[in-house]
Amino acid sequence: MNLNKVLDYIFPKFCDHCSKKLSLKEKHFCISCLEQVSFCDIENDKVIYLFENIGAINTFLKLAKNFNYLNFSKIISSYIVVKLNKINFLNFDRIIIEDYKFFKKDYVHFIAKDLSKMINIKFQKEAEKNDRVLLISEKMDLDKYEKIKNNYKNLVVLSLIFDVSFNDFNLSG
Repeated sequence: MNLNKVLDYIFPKFCDHCSKKLSLKEKHFCISCLEQVSFCDIENDKVIYLFENIGAINTFLKLAKNFNYLNFSKIISSYIVVKLNKINFLNFDRIIIEDYKFFKKDYVHFIAKDLSKMINIKFQKEAEKNDRVLLISEKMDLDKYEKIKNNYKNLVVLSLIFDVSFNDFNLSG
């Protein structure tokens, strides 16, 4: 009998999101939960969203905040490169993150750092007014964007989560 099968029988692994027992081929999340991750195709000329704020992505990001999934930053960064290349958005001078803290690095920091290496654009804690900037944020709503958009010559925000708020839409007749 295979040692992995014995260990799996004694110490089974469970999905981090739904707690279903994982197969030997699965790691962290079951196939069912991964299939429910909802990618966003919401973008305009200044804000790009990657994931909808539902399902397993919430569990993933919560665990990533606690440094349980740092190896996933490379996977997400690779996805971002493909997405940015697809919409021809790779012409930046700097990559920055919202609320940069030197001593407190989170998964957004590591995604920005990996992305910077992949596309050969400087990742810094701040940028100059005349820079073309890619700002990476966990969540960006339109009010927050309106407050910061004039800080740079050309600002594009990459928000990991699309969190629908009815305040973002004009619902009055």
